[in-house]
Amino acid sequence: MKGLFMESSRVQAAARKALMAANPLYHAWSPEQQELFRATMNDAASDRVEAVLLNELQEPAGTAENAGEEWLDLPNGKLAYNWANLLTTGIGEDMIWLNETMAENV
Repeated sequence: MKGLFMESSRVQAAARKALMAANPLYHAWSPEQQELFRATMNDAASDRVEAVLLNELQEPAGTAENAGEEWLDLPNGKLAYNWANLLTTGIGEDMIWLNETMAENV
């Protein structure tokens, strides 16, 4: 890891591994089934995903039991975790664009 930035291949590999931990058949499904799973994942699967992401992207390793707490305690500088989490929760590799200006009185 170089500073605050992490290689995209490492983040993407962690996301793929996390989804396989949530359901070993994940990569055998159609893209539609994969998207539905990511969007409707139950709490147990979500905890496994978070634990794998924590294990792959930080030290010390997390467990499924405490992954939620560790996730909330991450410092703001760990943006790679947010990126990895987006890859496992239904957004995938798509980008979100804000179509309005954030400035007031414009």
